[in-house]
Amino acid sequence: MPRIVFFILACVLPAAAYADETLYTREIPFSNLPAMETNFDRITLQAYGSFALIPEAEATGLYQDTLSGRLGILRQKLSFNLTPITVSSEFDEIWTLPADFCELGASLLVGTGWYLNGWGNGIGLQSNFYDPSISSNVYAHNAFNEDYIRFGASAAFQADLAWFIPGPWSHLQFRSFQEIYYRYFLGSQNDNNTWMWDNIPDNMKNLRYHGSYYLGYRMPLFLSRFGFLYSQDIDVAHYNESTVASGGWGSDVIMQEAGFLFTFAFDHENRQTLDLTVIWGNDINYKDNEGTTLELWYRHVYSSTDYDYWHIHRIAFTWNYIF
Repeated sequence: MPRIVFFILACVLPAAAYADETLYTREIPFSNLPAMETNFDRITLQAYGSFALIPEAEATGLYQDTLSGRLGILRQKLSFNLTPITVSSEFDEIWTLPADFCELGASLLVGTGWYLNGWGNGIGLQSNFYDPSISSNVYAHNAFNEDYIRFGASAAFQADLAWFIPGPWSHLQFRSFQEIYYRYFLGSQNDNNTWMWDNIPDNMKNLRYHGSYYLGYRMPLFLSRFGFLYSQDIDVAHYNESTVASGGWGSDVIMQEAGFLFTFAFDHENRQTLDLTVIWGNDINYKDNEGTTLELWYRHVYSSTDYDYWHIHRIAFTWNYIF
């Protein structure tokens, strides 16, 4: 049966700002957690804040169609996403193998953006590519005339102790999600041009690897789930181009996030829940504020041993309602 799902993300919780470093939230989502019930879709309200103190809000509508057969479950998802500075649409094809232990997927996202005072820049090529006299890390305010494309293939492995020991207190869950994806900017002139998407600078046309992991426990209480989250993202295409050992901009640095998830249930069927996530992560430590003043290719990590630092990235509240 097809289902229609709407996601709405709003409000802001400020976290610590680092005025001398690169200020932005990286694109490492924890969007592949096990659902509270496998046969439910969700309508979500989310409020969160970035360490850069830039307000963030989002609204998404999602249509999902599920087909079940002897070879497993096939899901097609089409979503529409709107923020104050971007608009995008994504299509996902997900095949869940029998016994639910493995999922194979493919995704395609296309989006564009604009600049909005107080919310930041949705999309833009680094300005010095238009004007060679500009050498600083400045991005043009391109409204609707540029496009962002992201496509990838993924595999997920998951397990629940309740599959082997049935019962409401046996839901010890694990999920591993692995993805190879490519992101592209229609408007860049070559593969080394850097561009901004949804307030995230220093992007390039490149092949990347993303992996995320979840270990948690679900129980029939008001605090219905708690768990640990970990994620990593690696630039595969440029991995050896400007390494930490060579004193470059850190192309081989593994970008990581880790944190905790708490879910509160307001009914016995988990149709209405509230998630709280607290996420820490690393960012590259550059010399003399180079992260905010120089182009990516002219930056240098602080040292071969002190090349990144960890701090809180975001605090998020997610309200989930199931039709």
